Amino acid sequence: MKTTFLKTLLVLFTVVIGGNLNAQDKKVNHYAVMTTKIQQLKPITLAAASLLEEDGDSFGSFSTIVYGKEVEGLTDKKIMKPYLKEAKKAKVSLVVCKMALDHYKVSVKDIPKEFKVVPNAFTHYLQLQKKGVMGLSL
Repeated sequence: MKTTFLKTLLVLFTVVIGGNLNAQDKKVNHYAVMTTKIQQLKPITLAAASLLEEDGDSFGSFSTIVYGKEVEGLTDKKIMKPYLKEAKKAKVSLVVCKMALDHYKVSVKDIPKEFKVVPNAFTHYLQLQKKGVMGLSL
């Protein structure tokens, strides 16, 4: 009885520890795309949705970083509504450059709340790459 209990305990311990070790070894994919064009949000989001499906549990994050003159278009609710809906479905985090907003005189309060504002798009992108995020700049 005592040996059966010890064997059972040993098996459980091995499974629990082995499972934790495998979970730690699992690779998680993180992605970032920089764009200056609002029209590119749809194909970028479609790519994110494909990667979400393809990666499954290995999907970590997907960020779309918008910078440049077209930040002015982020204030158009009619244009942005479908992009925001699709980005949410594809688990895309949206980021916008504060320098661009300031340069083109766009108020942070006028852009969708779904956007995270970063001081500098390029610095943010490079910091993500230092962390191992796979990136693409369009």
